[in-house]
Amino acid sequence: TLPALCLRLDIEGSSLCKLHIMCCIVLCPDQTADDLLARALYALESAWPAAFDPATGNVRLDIEKPENKGLFVALFRHAQALSRRGCHSSALEVTKLLLALDPEDPLGALLLMDYTAIRAGAYAYLERFISEFDSNHSLALLPNYAFSLPLARFRLEQQQQQQQSKQQKQDQPASSSSSSSSVSSYTLLAQA
Repeated sequence: TLPALCLRLDIEGSSLCKLHIMCCIVLCPDQTADDLLARALYALESAWPAAFDPATGNVRLDIEKPENKGLFVALFRHAQALSRRGCHSSALEVTKLLLALDPEDPLGALLLMDYTAIRAGAYAYLERFISEFDSNHSLALLPNYAFSLPLARFRLEQQQQQQQSKQQKQDQPASSSSSSSSVSSYTLLAQA
């Protein structure tokens, strides 16, 4: 088949990314499409110059240049594939990388950010991201963020309540054993 042949041949990254999209739509199962995408990402990463370090956060790429478009599309598709496989924390990190490469968000990575943050359990990060993201429009007004922000706050509050109840349960046996010896049953009845 064509995808199997492409996996054996040495093909450029953006062509592999286009073939991945085509495989996802019509040709073959997800595993072959994901293999093509992984190979495309490897080819694109191998082409990075030594000074290019996206981990620093100050690297910017212009999607309008044809050489860069393949990287953006491959990363976007990779974030979607990771999320489909249940690797939401990794998908969140890839989405952060996409936004770091171009904060203008040409592919709509902002539409993935809230979903992957909620699924990854990064509720505090999502709340901070919405408040600190500097853009020409307010994220809280977008429909997905209008739903995700209260959901993140609710889940964050649930986590805090669970931690408090867990802490109280740990403190309770120590305090009850010390107080039970000094308090008689008559005193407890009188307090009731």
